[in-house]
Amino acid sequence: MYVTGLRIEGLKGAPAALWGLSRVAPLPAHPAAVAVADALTLLHGGLHADYADAVGPLGWATGPIERWTEGEDVEVRGLNAEAVSGFIDGGSVVVDVDLHLDPPLFGRLRNEAIRDPRVVTALGQSPTLSVKVGWLLSADRTMVAPSVLGVRVGQVAFDPRGKERPTWLPALLRDLGTRFHRTGLQRSEEVVTARLLAAAQSVDPEERAGFRAVAAALAAPPFALPALDFVRVDGKAYLAFGSELWRGRQLGRAAIDAVRWATGAWLERPDVLIVDEVVPEPVHAWLTALPEGENAPVEQVWVP
Repeated sequence: MYVTGLRIEGLKGAPAALWGLSRVAPLPAHPAAVAVADALTLLHGGLHADYADAVGPLGWATGPIERWTEGEDVEVRGLNAEAVSGFIDGGSVVVDVDLHLDPPLFGRLRNEAIRDPRVVTALGQSPTLSVKVGWLLSADRTMVAPSVLGVRVGQVAFDPRGKERPTWLPALLRDLGTRFHRTGLQRSEEVVTARLLAAAQSVDPEERAGFRAVAAALAAPPFALPALDFVRVDGKAYLAFGSELWRGRQLGRAAIDAVRWATGAWLERPDVLIVDEVVPEPVHAWLTALPEGENAPVEQVWVP
């Protein structure tokens, strides 16, 4: 699955629409690049119900964020109105995407046709999926209410809420939300270290294979880092490199960035990888080559 079209309303600096996107989606220059990445983050959070986790890294709050739920209604509370004003025009953000269906996702929808004949009509018209997510701010901009506003398969609309919502739709939307990953600066060295260590020690063979793939990518060009390892100091794990067990800080910011990018691609293996940072040309070439080949870890890369 990958994004072929994106429409954005309400985010400062964001282009109104991006069309004809392929497996390498060029982000515009900053600050528009961050606005587009924020839109995809809000799409991910709205679909996967990671509401507070989605808003937290966007700079909308200066303190703790709380989630309140009643039935299908959700609110994220604790936003800072002045902070929100730096990122949002108006009273809401709306993100609308067109998605190219990969064979497993197309097959999943086709299987739903057994229970929902409308899916047959929809897939016959066009094998595409469109989803619209909204984040509605309160008048004082201290709360925001996320919701799925619309879902279309081909030209057939499906109600995302209430009694008319298809039984298969909530699980599908949550699954779509897991298929996005942003490597942004909010993923600190501590967060990435914990993720890698968990994978290295996991009982899941795929997780361990993902860790080995990250280590191999870091050892090869364009990064060419010493062998990836870990050390513990007072019970806390740190990244270490090579026989000298150099810490990440000793090898410089470029080494930590490389770990974030390689982890995002080869361990998370999302359909859509979002890198909203300007990267050196060799790293740019490495990122844009990720969707190629039979063992490609991602379907699409967004990068400036």
